[in-house]
Amino acid sequence: GTIPPQPPKHHTDRKETSLLVCRDDMGFRIQVLFFASAREAAGNTSKIELDLEDGSNTASLRRLLADKYPKLSSMVLDEENVTFALNEEYVAAGDVLPLKDRDVIALIPPISGG
Repeated sequence: GTIPPQPPKHHTDRKETSLLVCRDDMGFRIQVLFFASAREAAGNTSKIELDLEDGSNTASLRRLLADKYPKLSSMVLDEENVTFALNEEYVAAGDVLPLKDRDVIALIPPISGG
């Protein structure tokens, strides 16, 4: 037997969809803040908004940012180099934290000269 194709998702109820800020049901949006050398590597960008897939976490975000900003990749993929702060709380090296809608991630490079 063949598996029947799944029916397409149809938006029948207009009222419900207009309440959702996102364009679709999958995924969410976060803010990413760049500081110091991370800002320079991202092309002097201090803040971006990123649309992430459901189930994204700080580890997958590092890979996403590395793809998006090649100059940043060596820094952002090295947890010793760039520390993440999630909603103003430092993320310890080795920790993988789930991300959710409207989270704010800051990329904090080591403070130079220390």
